[in-house]
Amino acid sequence: APKSEYTIPTTRYRAEIEFPANTEPADFTEVKPQPAHWPLSAMLVLTQLSVGLASSTFLLSADSNKTRWITLGFAFAGLAASGLHLGKPFRAWRALVNLRRSWLSREIAAFSLFAALVSANVFFSATTLSAAVVVSGLIAVFTSVMIYVDTRRVLWSPKETGIKFFGSTALLGLAATLMLTSFKAPLVVALILVSATKLAFEAKVFLRLRDDDWSLQKKSALLLCRNLKAVALARFLCGAIGGIFLPLLILEMQAPTFLAVAALGLCFAGELLERHLFFRAAVTPKMPGGVAA
Repeated sequence: APKSEYTIPTTRYRAEIEFPANTEPADFTEVKPQPAHWPLSAMLVLTQLSVGLASSTFLLSADSNKTRWITLGFAFAGLAASGLHLGKPFRAWRALVNLRRSWLSREIAAFSLFAALVSANVFFSATTLSAAVVVSGLIAVFTSVMIYVDTRRVLWSPKETGIKFFGSTALLGLAATLMLTSFKAPLVVALILVSATKLAFEAKVFLRLRDDDWSLQKKSALLLCRNLKAVALARFLCGAIGGIFLPLLILEMQAPTFLAVAALGLCFAGELLERHLFFRAAVTPKMPGGVAA
């Protein structure tokens, strides 16, 4: 849970025994994966793909009725996936009652607006409407970032979460645009650069393995090297092949067709695995004292 200095609870529990300042949990050096939250992973990746596709096709003047329909499909697929995370999905509308204070409420409102604008853009094509789709989509992705930043977890900092979420948006948008449009060398080069940058950013966590102290970043790196090793390896392989190797082949052959489909599929799988690791490797601080679980 976030620190009480941030949440300011109305009820406080005070122990009669004072713990020494250096007290640590009994299982302080143990690392365990966190819950997976697959519906949230799917929702985040699908909605970011939708926003990325809308943004890249608009900026590259590659917008068409086909790309709008596909953007709409990904948007609604993401929203549908989010419902699988709710215990009572038919009461999801109640999340909108706290727009003033809740980033979750703002995310639901932002993506609802995005989906409505994308739907309108399918039937009433206009440059102004397409621009509104892009702006609303980027705002919606920002609200997704803030939901996790607001938890105040060290591993979900604004920098970490922002680069991962907006990186997925750019990467998947470029990959989808490459598949749906004619060959353009700058588009392929941009996909390669975004993929390489994002993979390098994610890989930097392994540098924390050399830390002398048991920081949360070191524990996360240990999880990726131990319990989540197979998933982490699959994530980097999918990202490298789909985002770098296949685009290089496309650049050489200038024939994106079937290679572009494979590139998008691997990029999507890689981002889905990255989001899975985002949840499972996010180690949290523990209360001092007690016994090992």
